[in-house]
Amino acid sequence: MLNPPSGYVFNSNHSPFLATAAGDNIRKEDYDPTMGYETNENNRSKRFIELVAQNDKISYEDFQRIKYDLQLPSQLAYKTNCDTLFMLKADGNSDVASLIIELNQWNRQATIESKGVTIFGIIYYQVQKERSHGANYKSLSKDKCLELLRFAKTYLLKNFKTTDVSLGQYQKLVRGTKAIPLPGLPDVIASMLSVPYKDGQVKGDQGESYIELVKFTKQGPEIETINCYGASNNPNDAHFSDQMELFVHQKTKPMMLDKEKIYKEAKKIYHPK
Repeated sequence: MLNPPSGYVFNSNHSPFLATAAGDNIRKEDYDPTMGYETNENNRSKRFIELVAQNDKISYEDFQRIKYDLQLPSQLAYKTNCDTLFMLKADGNSDVASLIIELNQWNRQATIESKGVTIFGIIYYQVQKERSHGANYKSLSKDKCLELLRFAKTYLLKNFKTTDVSLGQYQKLVRGTKAIPLPGLPDVIASMLSVPYKDGQVKGDQGESYIELVKFTKQGPEIETINCYGASNNPNDAHFSDQMELFVHQKTKPMMLDKEKIYKEAKKIYHPK
């Protein structure tokens, strides 16, 4: 696909046949199905379409806003249909009523302040664990949703002594002995997949990592970057974890391209050996 009329192409590990505006896509019928091309959407692709449809043109600021989006789409595209989870009523389910209310009030954003996302995240990882052990959930029944909510409640009380836990308390960005609150969920555009850490917490493992944003101007290219940790693997180096705060706050730093300025402002000039 080259220069479609819509003016954009994108991919979030979803179908290449859903890579631009609906009327401009290539047709899967024109390609050999035995090649095994992906044909499904995911939550990132669905959310991207929601966001890009809001603009006739995309500015650099719009691009940054889309790139760092933490919102699940209005209609979820998980392999396991979890719509029932958001249809439960607190009445009649008193033992998990507070969790149901929190989920119903959740705006489906994976911010560090959110508490609904913590409940959803615990349930998400439990379902994925059960799927990896052979469970084949095409959709979650009401009884299964209540079972998962009770699991989440037990998990939270055991590890945090309360069910009132924000994502920042539950999910961390960890480097050496440093651990700070980390936003994100699997399959939001600014995605983050976590693994067990300690004391019931999880730590980021896959998703957002090294980020480079490039803008081409009349004065030449402008580059911004960030690394999820730092520029050194030496725990005793100042740059081992000095980019973590910028990363979790979705900030970048400019890449210096002016050689004279680099030499002028350098803390140290040496020959690499």
